[in-house]
Amino acid sequence: MPLRFRNTLFKLLVSLFAAGVLTLLFGDGPRPDKPIRGQAITVDARALSIPAGSVDIPTALSLKLVDGWELTSKARQFGSLSAVYASGDIFTFVADSGAMVRLTRQQKGKPWLGSLMPLPVTCTTAGGKGDRDTESIVADPKTGTFWVGMEVQNAVCRVASAAQGGTRLYQPAMMKDWPSTGGPEAMVRLSSGGFLVFAERPRDSGPVADLLHFDRDPTDPAAKVTPMHYRPPTGYRPVDAAQLPDGRILVLNRRFQLPFTFSARLSIMAAPAATRGKIWGGPIVARLDGDVLGENFEALSVDNDGENLTIWIASDDNQLSIQRTLLLRFIWPGAARPARGVEQAQKPR
Repeated sequence: MPLRFRNTLFKLLVSLFAAGVLTLLFGDGPRPDKPIRGQAITVDARALSIPAGSVDIPTALSLKLVDGWELTSKARQFGSLSAVYASGDIFTFVADSGAMVRLTRQQKGKPWLGSLMPLPVTCTTAGGKGDRDTESIVADPKTGTFWVGMEVQNAVCRVASAAQGGTRLYQPAMMKDWPSTGGPEAMVRLSSGGFLVFAERPRDSGPVADLLHFDRDPTDPAAKVTPMHYRPPTGYRPVDAAQLPDGRILVLNRRFQLPFTFSARLSIMAAPAATRGKIWGGPIVARLDGDVLGENFEALSVDNDGENLTIWIASDDNQLSIQRTLLLRFIWPGAARPARGVEQAQKPR
């Protein structure tokens, strides 16, 4: 066999193997799965021992990783957590399986208590795993309304009580041609009432991903939508995002490399104005690597107690035994107060 042909064949086999691994890890395409069964759950939270050097944060920042846990449960459908909304000691996760998991953090040594339930049927019309694949979540704490991003459907589902207008699913026109496993991977509810929705992957092989600015609820057909772009750190993809009190956007970016190596980067971009075609991006403020933190981190939430910011980051284990569900807690002292004029800066044009 000629050497050139052998090299070509080897590259083809490697490509096919890599595609299979990515399909296994990230669910590139619908696969059968059991329906979610509502149930009360307990979760064991084992404290992590995190080696020095696992997190690299610029010395100019006061941001610090203070602790972390590995979460496990006897509930078979627990896992695949892809997004989180945190408020105090209460967490609301959504999963690739279409499950919504609510947990309350307990004192050291005690199991965390919570529930696992399916998303409303309005959000998951076909019932298959691909139809239920949920990748992002934001909330309005005043009304209890949630918005979740449905990846394969490229849609946003608004989960609300009848008094708040009820639950509804909507596929914005500008998201219809996004890759079926490429978004809406990250979503932000802005202080102005607008929304940002990030695609995980570009529609081509380029370095930037689609980013949409909605001037209101993205499930409202009358919303004004401004198409923009996001440039992640080289080799990474955006997987979650949250707004800081000063208006800037904290973005969690993930990279997967063979053989089975994950890393994550936190970056900050400026408070986004609705500027058609603009490419947004920003500097890296934290790097997560190593044997302990080399996991599939893709969930991010920022909690503001009025004095300090608590930043939560969670990993998606894809319900595989070779991966883990980790939850990390960062504290950013003094970053909780918004800068003057943030509300005005956030208003869409």
